Amino acid sequence: MATERRSEIQLLRAIAAIEVVVVHSDLVTKHFSPGTVLQGGYELVGGIGVELFFIVSGFIMCMRAAESRSGWSFMLGRIRRIAPMYWVFTSLILALSIAQPNWMIAPRSLEAERILSSYLILPQADFPPLGPGWTLEHEMIFYALIACALGTLGLKPDAKLAFGWALAVLGAAGCILGPQEGRSLLSFHVLSPYMFAFSFGWLVRCWEERQGAGRLWIAFPYALALGVGLGMSSAWGLQLLGRFLAAGTVFGLFLAGRRMLSADGWLGRAGWELGDASYSIYLAHWFVLSASGKLLGRLGAPPDAAMALRLLGIASAIAVGLLCFRWFEHPLDRRLRELSFSRTRRLPAQPDVRVQRL
Repeated sequence: MATERRSEIQLLRAIAAIEVVVVHSDLVTKHFSPGTVLQGGYELVGGIGVELFFIVSGFIMCMRAAESRSGWSFMLGRIRRIAPMYWVFTSLILALSIAQPNWMIAPRSLEAERILSSYLILPQADFPPLGPGWTLEHEMIFYALIACALGTLGLKPDAKLAFGWALAVLGAAGCILGPQEGRSLLSFHVLSPYMFAFSFGWLVRCWEERQGAGRLWIAFPYALALGVGLGMSSAWGLQLLGRFLAAGTVFGLFLAGRRMLSADGWLGRAGWELGDASYSIYLAHWFVLSASGKLLGRLGAPPDAAMALRLLGIASAIAVGLLCFRWFEHPLDRRLRELSFSRTRRLPAQPDVRVQRL
């Protein structure tokens, strides 16, 4: 069984998760200090880990989607991978919100429609009860588009390339339309600037899979769509594109340094561990940071200790995410895979691409 180890992708996943933790670390200090991490220019790209996650997702899905027997099996596999952990953390935040409404741990009020949409991971006009879950709404739309492509055109090399370009066109349309009133939630999520991020990762993988001068043509339609998006976008779209370009630069630098980052050592091992746990870190960090901040506020933590306590909160969120992955996410995912495989016919061995617990 062929194995493709992509340590640089694991490191990118780790960095994306940690960056999101950092940008939310104001939750630790806001009850006793007016300081914010979003200053000194960082406010322009704060939360860029989201765009980096989307780029990495595009890359990995391009690598793995063609392994699926059908669009339906691909979509079921994605739901099995993403939904259970999200349901657990959504249920936890709902339980805490009901038990202690004064904590205001959920971003907004909890109507039945929002709760149902959250469990189904459907597009919403506002943040879901588990605030960071809004990104999963965009992920699920991306997965649904892949499933449609698998079920219609298939994903042979030329079809994969066309699909990546189509994603860029959707991104350009999203930039042009902007967040105008009257747009449906589905339209807002399908025609979205974030599609540029998914497309970029997808097309970079297409570039890796091809040889010769034909590689050069991969970038042309994408660059054209990006140019249209930049030229016709509102200020809202330009801000998102700027963040995406910054994330794309980070992604490109890590891929360029693949050989160095693939070397055995503490950095590679740490990146692999944190990359595997990135989903648990992403889901769990909100609870850890919010609870820490409320506790420190009640204890009367001094403002002078804000930086040290912020760093401690970040480290604690990462540690809890690692433990959550080892004790819960990984065993749950393994068990669900076993149940899924036991109900399907035995298939020929597929390449083992070891960058995926995304």
